[in-house]
Amino acid sequence: MIENVIKEINYLVKVYGQNGFFGDGNKSLDYPESIPYAEDVKVFYSKYNPVEKVFFDFGSSVLYIFPLEELANLQSGYRFGSDGAENSEWKNSFVIGLFDDEPIIVEAINDTAVIKASFESGCHFEISENIEMFFNAVLCVLNIQYIEFGNEPLDDVSLDFKPEFIKSLRNELFKVLGDKYTSNFIGFFFG
Repeated sequence: MIENVIKEINYLVKVYGQNGFFGDGNKSLDYPESIPYAEDVKVFYSKYNPVEKVFFDFGSSVLYIFPLEELANLQSGYRFGSDGAENSEWKNSFVIGLFDDEPIIVEAINDTAVIKASFESGCHFEISENIEMFFNAVLCVLNIQYIEFGNEPLDDVSLDFKPEFIKSLRNELFKVLGDKYTSNFIGFFFG
């Protein structure tokens, strides 16, 4: 259940000195008109809208998840060009987060939110079937990175991810994401 997942993420973010936290109550929020509507995204933000921009160490970089009220401005350069014109390739898509400067994307399809990612201006690719699965995968990574590996996922000499870290990620993420999304998720976040 996503409620428990968000509580655990908030706990890890706090204990490991990361920034922000997800809200914990039903709130009436104005869903931006410039953002495609997906019921599960609206429900997520009404219950767990980040009180501050949430960001934390994720692999060798930082994952940012933005509050609903910042989403409209976040679309510039993605959903909307610098001239304000809508990018036709983003018809049902919008950015909810960033990893480095790479977008974490929601594609709104029939009230559900398929989670995708993209490198620079490349094609979008799926990393999760829905928003709940995405946050389950995020929690899985945080547990492995922070608890199992003491927030030391990199080899001190090569500065590559430790092979045992990637192996643990692959095994645990497979349980959450299945075969369809695990490779894309690991490829995007852990290259």
